[in-house]
Amino acid sequence: MRSSLFFLLSFLPGLLLPAAAAADATVRIALRDDVLVAKADITVGDVAQVAAADSGIKTSIERLRVGRAPRVGHVLQIGREELMYLVRTRTALAGNAVMWSGAVAVKVRSASQSFDGSAIVDAGRRFLHEALAPRFAKVDVQFDERLPDVVLPPGAVTLHARASDLTHVHARMPVWVDIAVDGHVYRAIVLPFKVSAQRLVFVARTALAEGSAVGPNDFDLVEQDVAAIAAVADTPVTSDEFAPSRLRRALRSGDILRRSQLMRAGVLRGDIVKLVVATRDVRIETRATAQQDGELGQRVSVKPEHGDTAVAARIVAAGVAAVEEK
Repeated sequence: MRSSLFFLLSFLPGLLLPAAAAADATVRIALRDDVLVAKADITVGDVAQVAAADSGIKTSIERLRVGRAPRVGHVLQIGREELMYLVRTRTALAGNAVMWSGAVAVKVRSASQSFDGSAIVDAGRRFLHEALAPRFAKVDVQFDERLPDVVLPPGAVTLHARASDLTHVHARMPVWVDIAVDGHVYRAIVLPFKVSAQRLVFVARTALAEGSAVGPNDFDLVEQDVAAIAAVADTPVTSDEFAPSRLRRALRSGDILRRSQLMRAGVLRGDIVKLVVATRDVRIETRATAQQDGELGQRVSVKPEHGDTAVAARIVAAGVAAVEEK
């Protein structure tokens, strides 16, 4: 009897080894219920506990990329079936068995940080002020509202301000501030700024009629806010632009003079001009009526005093037009 028992025991280790080896080869993956991640990509190791005798297999499974982390404030649900398919198709487990347990689906949320809204406003204000300051005597940029703090993913935050148009200045100007986390733009916020831009402008001392010959003495040079003017670049800045000049349209006392309102010499439609027709042998001068506005050197249509048909003539001096010899 003892010899029989001894005989059976001698074979028992050999019988138990395959079972032990199979147990050691089993990979166990337990899904968590809820996960808070602080990075852009989700891996299996983030959403489940992985146990395996082979450390290489364990690491390879844990590093499998599941997808992108949800935006801050959102919840991403990942089902067990999705993870089972991922592990089955993306790993080489050979004969290893996989035992799944834990939640049927895991809920993933992204960790967050609160970023000061006033820092975003300061970045936009500083950008706009630095862009406008060289062009004006004084610039003031204000943001009338309070920007709430912004919720962002964890990481280093950098701000980049930009504007669609800085050529023209307006009383209200939008600035976009791109917010990047660890070098990747996460979102952009548009900020409407109130702008005041002071510069020296020519202001009419008295009312001036259309067609009036004008010079610097007809205006006061004063510093005013020009941000509310639709075409700021249309404002004269030097007295050299007056000589000799006329007004295309009337100005009221206190009106700011713009370049488009100022015409160098030339004629206005309806002006009586001296019309000169000259050849090598003869020179004729008569009166004519300008049919359109024209500056010095431009060709305009004029109608002779005793004629029914308009002719083309070039403005050669203030109030003088000449028909060019063909």
